[in-house]
Amino acid sequence: MNDVAKKGGDKLATLIALAYRQTLAAIKPVWNEREKTSELYLREISTNSDLNTVDVVFPSSPMFLYLNHDLLWKLINPVLRYGNNETWIKYSSPYSPHQLGVYPVGNDTTEKQEQMPTENTGNMFLMLLAILQRNGGDTSFYYPRYFPLLKKWADYLLSRLPFIQNELCTDDFLGAIANNTNLAAKGIIALEAFSQLCTAATHDSSCSHYSDEASRLAKMWVKYGMVQEPTPHVSMCFGKKNTWSTKYNMLWQKILKFQDKPFSNFQDLVSIEEKYYLSIAKKYGFPVDARTTWAKLDWIAWAAALSYDESTYNTIVDMFYRAMNDMSTRCPMTDLYNVDDSTAVGCASFVARPVVGGLFAKMLV
Repeated sequence: MNDVAKKGGDKLATLIALAYRQTLAAIKPVWNEREKTSELYLREISTNSDLNTVDVVFPSSPMFLYLNHDLLWKLINPVLRYGNNETWIKYSSPYSPHQLGVYPVGNDTTEKQEQMPTENTGNMFLMLLAILQRNGGDTSFYYPRYFPLLKKWADYLLSRLPFIQNELCTDDFLGAIANNTNLAAKGIIALEAFSQLCTAATHDSSCSHYSDEASRLAKMWVKYGMVQEPTPHVSMCFGKKNTWSTKYNMLWQKILKFQDKPFSNFQDLVSIEEKYYLSIAKKYGFPVDARTTWAKLDWIAWAAALSYDESTYNTIVDMFYRAMNDMSTRCPMTDLYNVDDSTAVGCASFVARPVVGGLFAKMLV
């Protein structure tokens, strides 16, 4: 608590006290006799009880990376084993699974997967590199066992970018959209992550191909996504000028300390985006994107952590702290609320979920 208060402020520390309990409460530790190791299984909780949902593990990951990166590995290792066809139910898609099953039974087939190819494949690469950066560079947790699988996923991801077809992202409650710039940013940064995973494990010069492609795609992203009028920002979708979205996925270039690649002039780009967020903000923050008045607590906290300006950071934290404090809806800590009046978007869902581990994002940067 003292560390969080020192680096992120008292308001963030107050919310993290709730998020810590809520995130851990969604997790079950088990013993895998065959692997002779412990594993963790996460329940999505109120939204549908899926087991080890990759796009729920991902927003919660900052807490595990801050406290103990091995906990994150124990969450995603079962997903890799399933994706690598090491389980009795086989998996056939050329990209990361979405979930293992419905808690507590991991028996979903390929056909039962919610389709989020770019979302979940990108998530896996970003989390794997974050673990590698924190374990002293020991690649044995993914190489050679999972490397052919990861390379297949990387090649698939590369084939999708940057103009992703009509596809769901983790904000699936808003529906699928085509040419999603925020989702494309995740995929591009994830390609750079895979390049570094590849280099660390194989020392093969061919790994740089993925880094070069990521930088090339980042330039395309800016060229086709940037809108100058009425206020500079990157649109929600390529080709739709009157749209906007929170580019929370860009935080991972900062978390993974990529400096100016794949997105060059990264700090300037962040500054442009954050000024736009503040220009459209209401009392309790800014929505996920132009389609809604709903904010996601994890994503707005990531937007705060993305900032290089302390005043902007504090302004955004004040918004979502105020939302949690003023909320008249009495339910467990929600990660989806209305920016106009801070009401939770339904007490039957989006409450008590482990995604609030994302509030720890500030501690990673």
